[in-house]
Amino acid sequence: MISYLYRGQCQSVIAVNRAFDAACPCEGVFGTAQKVAEYLSKNEKVAWVNYCGLPDNKYYALAQKYMPNGSCGVISFGLKGGRDVSIKFMDSLEFIAIVTHVADARSCVLHPASHTHRQLSDEQLMEAGVRPDLIRLSVGIENADDIIADIEQALNA
Repeated sequence: MISYLYRGQCQSVIAVNRAFDAACPCEGVFGTAQKVAEYLSKNEKVAWVNYCGLPDNKYYALAQKYMPNGSCGVISFGLKGGRDVSIKFMDSLEFIAIVTHVADARSCVLHPASHTHRQLSDEQLMEAGVRPDLIRLSVGIENADDIIADIEQALNA
């Protein structure tokens, strides 16, 4: 009985994810990610943004050449103030989900220094190629204004 219930739950999750995939063409996510990346790049509380859809990104030309209809839904950025400010930001998010994976139907965010790599010091993080202020945002199917509003309220918390 237990395995049957578990199997049914898994099938339900797969069905919901497929429904989201069918309802969400990638171009919508790419456009939303572009708007969010542009917002972050102009925000005075943000130290840096890495998104290949921004003209000042080192991969911009390649992204335009090979992905002219949009690059991706993942943005990485850092906040001025480092690890502690990033932790406060994460704790203040209300709408965006804190998870370890990317490419979900919902917007997801992760701060490796306080989650997956929390056991490492800032020096060890840097040796591993992970900045202590790194935040990874995977943009979902929500409206760009809703995502930006959650980011803005968390930055101002």
